[in-house]
Amino acid sequence: MSIKYKILLPLLLMVFFTIGTISHLYTNYIEEYIQKTYLMQLKSLGSVTQDKVNLYIQQMRDKIDLFNTRLYLYNKLIEYDKSKNSDIKSIVEGILSFAYSNDEDIIDIVILDSDKKIIASKLKKITAKNKFIQNISKISNETELIFEADNIAPQLYLSAPIFKDNQLIGISIFIIKLTYLNKILTKNKMLGKTGEIFMSTKNDKNLILFTPLKFATSPQLSRTKYLNNYILEETIPKTIEKALDYRDVPVVLSLHYNTRLKSIIVVKKDIKELMQPINEIKQYQLIILFISILFIILASFLISQNIIKRIKEIVRITSNISNGKTKERIEVSTTDELGILATSVNKMADFILNAHAISEAKVKSQTKLLRESNGKLKQNNQNLSTMIKSLSHDIKTPLTIIDGYLEEIEDGLVSQNELPKVTAILKKETAYLNELTTESLNYIQSQKSTKTKETIFLKSFLDKEVYSLLRVSKEVKLQCEIDDKETIEFNATALKKILINILYNATKHTSKGSITTKVENKNIIIEDTGIGIDPKDRESIFEPFVCLDKSQNREKNGFGLGLSIAKNLADNNGYKLSLDTSYSDGCRFVIKNI
Repeated sequence: MSIKYKILLPLLLMVFFTIGTISHLYTNYIEEYIQKTYLMQLKSLGSVTQDKVNLYIQQMRDKIDLFNTRLYLYNKLIEYDKSKNSDIKSIVEGILSFAYSNDEDIIDIVILDSDKKIIASKLKKITAKNKFIQNISKISNETELIFEADNIAPQLYLSAPIFKDNQLIGISIFIIKLTYLNKILTKNKMLGKTGEIFMSTKNDKNLILFTPLKFATSPQLSRTKYLNNYILEETIPKTIEKALDYRDVPVVLSLHYNTRLKSIIVVKKDIKELMQPINEIKQYQLIILFISILFIILASFLISQNIIKRIKEIVRITSNISNGKTKERIEVSTTDELGILATSVNKMADFILNAHAISEAKVKSQTKLLRESNGKLKQNNQNLSTMIKSLSHDIKTPLTIIDGYLEEIEDGLVSQNELPKVTAILKKETAYLNELTTESLNYIQSQKSTKTKETIFLKSFLDKEVYSLLRVSKEVKLQCEIDDKETIEFNATALKKILINILYNATKHTSKGSITTKVENKNIIIEDTGIGIDPKDRESIFEPFVCLDKSQNREKNGFGLGLSIAKNLADNNGYKLSLDTSYSDGCRFVIKNI
């Protein structure tokens, strides 16, 4: 095999293998990421829907409780409980005829006496044979989905007893059509083309999908054994990465059990739609791979021809030099590797006596570069390790709190009265995690170089974009000693983040005096008369997750990323953010053009 193919074939194989490996790893990573994202999205949608359903039920429960407080109804039930007078029964029916006439969900109201016998019904269609009335408790509120005869579209029944001096005098029953509940499940724009939310419950041996379905006439009986097996379990919420829905189509599922309705909220999406972005990426990768191979083949052929020609010339002249023809030299026409090789051969001939010294100098130079690279790599690894440890520490506490409360809710240890308080705590901890995620992403994003810069008039920019967002005490004066025509070439968003971060820190730690922004020798200077920074902390303030306030108040402390982000943004715009340690009246930060 000629030298041309010995160079070309390994190069082609290496490039092909590299591109294929990178493409495969990238596709797998994106596939896992998309699957996790969709699962999280479906789980979140299920939780939100669960909250909306419970809120809807509670609103209906509030309506029946409010209905029972009507004094006129209360008095008439007391009279009827004593006399069983049919005239009083007619009066109660008159009361019902005007009750909630404009509510499209409440389709009937039934009043029972203390013996669970019907006194009045708004529509007069309910009989004593009604399943709910037969099984109703006289002393407690009840909520149940009732399936009438062969009808698989249920109605929601709510009951509430009415007492006088701890003695039952009647029971109110609201019969509710699930109009608004169906709207909650169907009106969601985040599910895409195949996404769907529906509710199901077990009635005898059948699984009934009793809310609207996107791909079938609803409600209906489900005969898909895979779907039934997943849904009939009450040990949820949980997510199923691969299952079959009522169409026998592969889907991902997020299941949430609603204890009030004794039914399952199902959030699903077709795997085919989920994988569509991956399939498109794979198609593009194949096209790019094919074009790259063609280009590499052509380029490699041309390059190898040129390389071989030059190598043959170098070999010929080197052979002549080794045979004693030291006057012949290689013509150096390029600065690439072969040009360097030719230069080295010429130097070998010119400085044969100093070859060892030259080699040693090169070794030292390369060693220095390697040490510098290792130092930078070590620092990057250290920063990454610090960030991961800090994130783990900051994330662990709210997750522990959330997990603890969720276990209490699941075990039934949280009462109805405590639920709003617990919900507020969970929302607070979730908001903290969202803010931590946002700040961490901002820190990572700040390490990327800035592409767009613009000319900014500093004083006008401070007045309009920065100062309006700050709050200072009456004893602190916010000063801007910058000329109206003073400009700077900077990314506007990055500059705003830097200035707000520094000035906001200044307002937190300056109780009296002034906070001044000025320009000296094209450098932006921000100085205050606050408490200053302890000398032992000055070297670490720009490191990520460093909080100078040692209190345990998370809301007050922040995450210690502000100055790190500000420093990265300044570096990306060709500036250096530093602390002037010679300033002793507070803090002085300098944004210096480098």
